[in-house]
Amino acid sequence: LPFLQPEIGGWIYAIAATVGFMHAAAITLPWAIVPDVVEFDELKSGERREGLFYGGTTFSYKAATGLAFLISTSVLQLTGYAAGVAQTPLALGAIRVLTGPFPALALLGAVFLAMRYPLTRERHAQIVAALKERQAHG
Repeated sequence: LPFLQPEIGGWIYAIAATVGFMHAAAITLPWAIVPDVVEFDELKSGERREGLFYGGTTFSYKAATGLAFLISTSVLQLTGYAAGVAQTPLALGAIRVLTGPFPALALLGAVFLAMRYPLTRERHAQIVAALKERQAHG
């Protein structure tokens, strides 16, 4: 954290714990949504296609991770990063952007998309009720 000085080390632990908590939510919540999407799709299509959605989610996660590594390593290489030596100001700037504003903007984008997620609790309850009704009548 480039803005923290060594004499305020306690803040580093507080910030790290907060970030860890938020990161846990960011990892967990997308997987919690998949069953709702499966049920929504079942209502629309009449088929249970869990494998399609879990496979698609896994592929998307892996593709996004690969893209993040490609972008970050490319930026570091282009800015002259070299392991085991003092970094140039350009490389240090790239590290700061890659570990601060860039992930923060990505997270804000994810929050924006999540806020527009159409399957509310109420809508999910309607979907589950409709599926139970469909199953009860064959």
